[in-house]
Amino acid sequence: MKRLFTLVLLLLIAAQLYLLPMSVQALPACASVATLDATNITESTATLNGSVSIPSLVKNAAPNGVIPASLQFANAPIQALVSFQYGTTPGVYTNETPQVILTQSGTFQATVTGLPSCTTHYARTKVQTNIIPGLFKQYRDSLQGAGVGLDYKSTRNLLIPDGFDCPVSYGTEVSFETTGCSIGTGAGSHGAGGMSGFGTAPPANPPIVGVSSAAVAATRVSPGDKVDVSATISNKGGSIGTSKVTLFINGQEEESKGVTLASGESTTMHFSVSRSDPGTYTVNVNNVPAGSFTVDQFKNNDALIYGVIALFIIGIAGILYLLIRKRTA
Repeated sequence: MKRLFTLVLLLLIAAQLYLLPMSVQALPACASVATLDATNITESTATLNGSVSIPSLVKNAAPNGVIPASLQFANAPIQALVSFQYGTTPGVYTNETPQVILTQSGTFQATVTGLPSCTTHYARTKVQTNIIPGLFKQYRDSLQGAGVGLDYKSTRNLLIPDGFDCPVSYGTEVSFETTGCSIGTGAGSHGAGGMSGFGTAPPANPPIVGVSSAAVAATRVSPGDKVDVSATISNKGGSIGTSKVTLFINGQEEESKGVTLASGESTTMHFSVSRSDPGTYTVNVNNVPAGSFTVDQFKNNDALIYGVIALFIIGIAGILYLLIRKRTA
C-alpha cells in the first residue's frame, strides 16, 4: 500500500515539474529604425532622415527621484550604429553614409551629395546594435547600487549570453527625385523661328501605391506552424505604379514582393511565416501594423494539459481507494 501511495505522489510531482516553464536566459532587445521622407532636395544633394528606437534600461527612478549623472547614457551598454543606404534602382543600394553611434532613441539625418539630377533615388535606414556585455553588467550593478530599479524584459537579473549578437536591421525604402529636369528639348518645327519643343513631362497624377491594411490570420500557434499574413495594397494615384511590399517580424525584414497596380486598383497579398522558438512576434507590412502572434511552448498544448489532468484524477482516485480499503480492513 505504501509503495502504491509513493508511486502516485511521484507521478503527481513529475507532472507538475513537467508543466513548469523552462527557465530561459533573458536577452536584450535590439534597436530598430524607420526611414523618413528625404528633405532639402536639390539637383545634386538631399538630406536623408530616419528615426531609431533604442531599448532603455532605466525603468524605475531612485528613491529621491534623481538618477545620478554618472549613470546617464553617456556610456550606455546598448548602442545603435546608424547609417543610410541609397541608390538609383529599387532594392539596390550602391552607396552608404558613414555610421554614426547613437545611445538614445530619436531622429537622425545625413546629407548626401554628388547625386545625378532629375533622377529618382531610393534610400533606406540601417542599424547595427552594439551590446557591450561587460559595460552592461557594470551599468546594471551601478544603477541598482544607486537605488535605481531595473525592470527590463520582466527581470532584474538580466544577463547577456556569450556570443549574443543582434542582426542588422533596416527601415522601409523611400524614394525621392532630384531637381533639374528640363522641360524644353530644342527647336520645334512650327513655322519660321519655330516654337520650343517640349520633353516628356512627369504625369499630372503620379501613382500612389501603398499598403492600406494588414492582418495576421492566427494569434496563437504551435512551434513550426504556418501563420498567414495578408496585406491590402491600393493605388490611389492617377497612373499605373509599382511598389515593393516588405514583411517585417519584430522589426526585422522577413520577405519582400513586388506589385504593379493600375490607377484605382487594389489587391491582397499574402505572406506565410513560421517560428520554432516560443514567444510573441510583432508583424507589420511596410510599417503598417498587422498585429502579433504567439508561439506556444509546446506542440499539442491542449493534449498535454488534458493528459496531466487525467493523471491528477487517477492519482486522487488511487489515494481515495487506499483510504477506503484501509477503513474497511
